[in-house]
Amino acid sequence: MGHYACDMRPEWFEPKKKESPKVTDWFNPPIDPVHVGWYEATFFDAGWTYEEKIWWDGFRWRDAPGGWTLFDQNRTWRGLTEKTT
Repeated sequence: MGHYACDMRPEWFEPKKKESPKVTDWFNPPIDPVHVGWYEATFFDAGWTYEEKIWWDGFRWRDAPGGWTLFDQNRTWRGLTEKTT
C-alpha cells in the first residue's frame, strides 16, 4: 500500500461562493414584467408574507412554463437586471 499526500489548504474544503445575480427593485401590481420568464414574487397568507419563484408567460402568472394559472394575479415581483446565459 502506498502513501498519499493530502493537500490541507483551507480553500479546498470551503465551498466556492457563487455570486447572486443582481435583481431589480420590487414592482407592485398592476405593473407587469416586460419579458417572459421566472420571477421572484411575494404572496400573503394567514398573516405571513412568503417569497416564491413564479413564471410570467407574457399575459399572466403561472406556477411553471405551460403550467397552472395562479388564482391571485396581483403579485409584487422582481426580476434580474441582466439576461443570463
